Amino acid sequence: MDPYEILKINKDSNEKDIKSAYKRRCKETHPDLAQNKNTDEFRLVFWAYKKITEPKKAGPCPVEIKSKPRSKPKSKPKSKTRK
Repeated sequence: MDPYEILKINKDSNEKDIKSAYKRRCKETHPDLAQNKNTDEFRLVFWAYKKITEPKKAGPCPVEIKSKPRSKPKSKPKSKTRK
């Protein structure tokens, strides 16, 4: 996951641009402010900012990235045995 892509900035952005992009994305994704109450996206924005500004402290990505949606498990057919 590219932290620059999450913050929607270029890789050659300066410190001021990174901070303003972080604040903008926080307002867009904060569960109390945004209509979408998904906290994973907000956590991802926070991680991306930390990954760019303090890479050693950022750690691994906190949100599991799902490449495709899970399908429902198929139910097993019930056996029709009588006693």
